[in-house]
Amino acid sequence: MEKKNQNSPPDGGSELSGKLKAENERLKFENQAARSLAENGIIDLDAGLALCREKQKHNPEMKPEELVSGLKEQKAYLFGSRPSQFRSNVAQAAEQTVNQLDGAAQKAAQTGKPAAVSEYMRLRRQKSEKSNF
Repeated sequence: MEKKNQNSPPDGGSELSGKLKAENERLKFENQAARSLAENGIIDLDAGLALCREKQKHNPEMKPEELVSGLKEQKAYLFGSRPSQFRSNVAQAAEQTVNQLDGAAQKAAQTGKPAAVSEYMRLRRQKSEKSNF
């Protein structure tokens, strides 16, 4: 009986290897493009990636960062400000509640009036109820 060499790839192994390398390069490109798009404040990541893929087909030598900068110049409407500059309504509401709570606590401590203490306790109870959800 004839033994096959276990180290040699089966028929079509080099073809499979080529496909895997091509897929690996594609994934690397998309990862770099997605990172660059996100850093530049893309609004629709899927649309941005699709446009980068299309441009890469026509200019395979261009790097993802170059494609993104060209895309940002040509289609500025796809890009907004940096995401870190925007805060969600939830974060703003939470900060406002904390500020109200701090103000009420200071007022209650300074004046000692029952109405001020009651207002502080009401705000504190509201804050704890909201955080439980």
